[in-house]
Amino acid sequence: MCPRRPRTFIPAGIPSWDTSIGPAHARVASGRGPHGRAQGAFRALLRESRRAAGLRQRDLATRLGVPQSYVSKVETGERRLAVLEVRRLCRALGVPFPAFAGRLEEVLASADGVDRSNAGI
Repeated sequence: MCPRRPRTFIPAGIPSWDTSIGPAHARVASGRGPHGRAQGAFRALLRESRRAAGLRQRDLATRLGVPQSYVSKVETGERRLAVLEVRRLCRALGVPFPAFAGRLEEVLASADGVDRSNAGI
């Protein structure tokens, strides 16, 4: 006898196709989370850095010792990185981590319209 699959509970009044009730990672990946714009800027800068280094996703993955799909998921926002993973990516790209972080801060500041040049942390 096959076990029955549990039914998914959908509250009354919410259409089953409503994506706003989906998992949090789906909202972040699509840019609708609380840091969506910043995450998008991070991914764009990462992709730009990889291309500037003349690397394909496969090449970067080889340097990191990971599958190409890992790099793809990072660049599309399906996978988010911890700060030490970002540092490792920067090393594989030949970009100093402080320079990458500084460039990201410049991009975010210009998007916010805020002068963060003397903000300090």
